[in-house]
Amino acid sequence: MSKLFLSLLILAAVQASPNAVLAKTQAHESHEVEHAVAHERQASQSHLVVNASPKQVYESIIKLRLESNNKIKEVENKGNTCLIEEKFDNLPVIGKAFCIYKETYIPYKIIEYSMVNSDKFKAFEGRWNIAPANGGNHTLLTLTTYIDVDIKVPFAKQLTKIQTMSGVKRRLKAVKELSETKKLSAATVATL
Repeated sequence: MSKLFLSLLILAAVQASPNAVLAKTQAHESHEVEHAVAHERQASQSHLVVNASPKQVYESIIKLRLESNNKIKEVENKGNTCLIEEKFDNLPVIGKAFCIYKETYIPYKIIEYSMVNSDKFKAFEGRWNIAPANGGNHTLLTLTTYIDVDIKVPFAKQLTKIQTMSGVKRRLKAVKELSETKKLSAATVATL
């Protein structure tokens, strides 16, 4: 999109509704960045709408990590960044693996992660994008993940991508279920 066209669009819209334009411009820029990253690295990406606020969704992502049955451990916590160690069992072709990665948080909006060290991965990175929808009552949740394994097997990249996409969808579904259950529980408590 040309800068002139984008500038004219923003100018026209600001006169109508400044907050709506800012939100649409930020969403457009975020989508372009995500698309560029996904295309460049052939990342797996999926999204869904969650019937809960961005805050509830963000908290559900963190809660699922904390309740991971000792597979995911917080090694270091420095405010908006965490060093995480994760153990994987029964991965196709490679079996067990471990990975240390850094998570960076923009509360209720973004959780990014990137590999620091691993015994089997060459790359492990991604991003949770948490965007308000329907006036903040719902959330558009997007997960983008890129994983590259250090194995010399025919079709290793294709197998990894298939497995990664399956994991992305499974994680999105788990966050959706927990977030919507929390919203239902909060509504029930509020009516008592």
